[in-house]
Amino acid sequence: MLIEQSWMSGIVKSIPYRGILYAQLDVDEFVIGLVLIQIVLVRIYIHQIREVQLLKNIFVPEIVINYLDHRGGFKNISLRTVKYLQWGQAFKSLGVLVKYPNL
Repeated sequence: MLIEQSWMSGIVKSIPYRGILYAQLDVDEFVIGLVLIQIVLVRIYIHQIREVQLLKNIFVPEIVINYLDHRGGFKNISLRTVKYLQWGQAFKSLGVLVKYPNL
């Protein structure tokens, strides 16, 4: 596991979740699920990820993962996290294009 985090907020499949998400990144896949009941909401293989944007907002920074689904459709997921720079480094170490904010 390169990085993982629990109790995150974000938007997955156009549905907002507040403080109940977990995310895990390893060398093969990126997984997002619900913390309490351990249900996987989305599993994205690294080769499907097109880019990761790091956004520095006023309140809580976020990462936006842009990827292609199994039918080739363009999708994105947004997660709020103060560890956005660590997530960016982890994705970058896997060869994923990471766009950093102007710091």
